[in-house]
Amino acid sequence: MRFPMVQRIGFVLSPSFRAADIIGVQAVLGAIPLHRCYYISKVLEPVKGRANFPIVPNTTFEDCPQLDVLVIGEMSEHALNDANLLAFIQVRAKTAQHIIGISNGVLALAKAGVLNGKRATADALTYPKLSIYDAIPDGLGKPVEDGNIITAGPSTGATEAAFLTMKKLVGNRITQLLELTLEYDPEKQFKKSDKSDNLANVFQNTSKALKVGVLTPPGIYAPDIVGAVDVFGCLPNVEFHYLWKEKQEVFGLLCPSLVADTTFDDCPQLDVLIMGASIPKHCADLDVLKFIQRQQDGLSAAVTICAGALIAGAAGLLIGKNTTSNFHHTKYLSELKAIPSQKSVESDGIIYSAGPAIGSYEAALRAVRDIYGELAAEYIENVHLEYSPHPVYGQGSPEKAGKLKTAVSKAILSPLNPFFRSAIRRGFKAANKA
Repeated sequence: MRFPMVQRIGFVLSPSFRAADIIGVQAVLGAIPLHRCYYISKVLEPVKGRANFPIVPNTTFEDCPQLDVLVIGEMSEHALNDANLLAFIQVRAKTAQHIIGISNGVLALAKAGVLNGKRATADALTYPKLSIYDAIPDGLGKPVEDGNIITAGPSTGATEAAFLTMKKLVGNRITQLLELTLEYDPEKQFKKSDKSDNLANVFQNTSKALKVGVLTPPGIYAPDIVGAVDVFGCLPNVEFHYLWKEKQEVFGLLCPSLVADTTFDDCPQLDVLIMGASIPKHCADLDVLKFIQRQQDGLSAAVTICAGALIAGAAGLLIGKNTTSNFHHTKYLSELKAIPSQKSVESDGIIYSAGPAIGSYEAALRAVRDIYGELAAEYIENVHLEYSPHPVYGQGSPEKAGKLKTAVSKAILSPLNPFFRSAIRRGFKAANKA
């Protein structure tokens, strides 16, 4: 085991970027508080990605400090042809100790001359283009490592590329513990059928355009929401609302700051409400809990990820419902009159729940199945997400990691438990008075 050193990690942002590529990597590399994460853009103004996902940059291309790790995720065609952006990548890649390319971000690396003679992979659409820029295509479906460069496709590929890089930075033991703590134990939700690649028109005859709300409080943990946003963002004509009491920038917990763009008072009736982990006090915030209650009857799906289940539970949504959370907090669900489930993903009525980070994808895919049908969910999982789990260690659950690592993981997060327990008790009592 190596003691973690300060690492300066840079994530390139451009309009219409794929937030899941950035946050999927950041969830792993940013989990060590010593690491300094830089979200880099042309100017210090919020950058909206796909599904209007809003990340607040903290440095510019001009002012960015020296980087140890450079991360390039999916970007728009316009960004791929931005000479200034490609020049930034070319210069910074020369001095970075580790480089990660995700989806068509790999093509940006190739166009910047970083992948000359290097083995690489990408998403399926980008993959055939790599050889044009003298990269060596080396198979689809799992990350490819060549020297100090790791390339991958989206979703599971992004997270696994991050684990492989973390392994280089801090060694096996800490990375294994992190795989457990993030509960990185993904499973494909739908078998790929012969129809998967021929379902491009699967949504053609649907008239349902969803309104999707994402609870975006101060202290939000973005890895819990971004997978679900990525899933619902694959649907046509979806309207996203990032929700808080006021329209404002909100700080992230071990993740970038985001922007809430819709207030509770201005929010329309939603079809889907996504709730991830955040700081404990929100579980006792009556403004939050009453907003959730007002939305409840009109929802087709409430997607709760990790400790997001505690917020939903405090509002009374989980009463009598089979529900899961992270293994640190599942034991508290019974205090909210839910039925605790030990499954990694659970669905009961309109409640779709899962463990942290990667679980966000799987809970959302089940919701899509029930709203649009299994063929739609299968198409998104296999074609849009290219969901192809290959865990680095295979220790993403207590059962697989063993008692010792599980005890250490629980000990790391245990200082927060009294605060969560107190908050959910106070919130549930206040919000559910007869």
